[in-house]
Amino acid sequence: MKCQLRKIKPGSIVCDPMNPDNFYRVIEHITIFDGHDLGYGYGDNDQFAYGETKRICRMKNLENGRMYRYPVERKFLYLEGPRV
Repeated sequence: MKCQLRKIKPGSIVCDPMNPDNFYRVIEHITIFDGHDLGYGYGDNDQFAYGETKRICRMKNLENGRMYRYPVERKFLYLEGPRV
């Protein structure tokens, strides 16, 4: 079943729908801050400072053990494990 990562609990196993050979275990859902602040006396460059929070899902590839992070809106194929 294809569903958004936000609905899948940690510990579940999912598959990338674009590449069915990639299997992942969901590790956690976290909120991160992305951006930069130019407020250190740069004057006019402050207009280029920005910041936003994003909700992401950290996942571990079952084949190579590498960690990946994806936006929680991305859809994956749910295979097994707990689900909301």
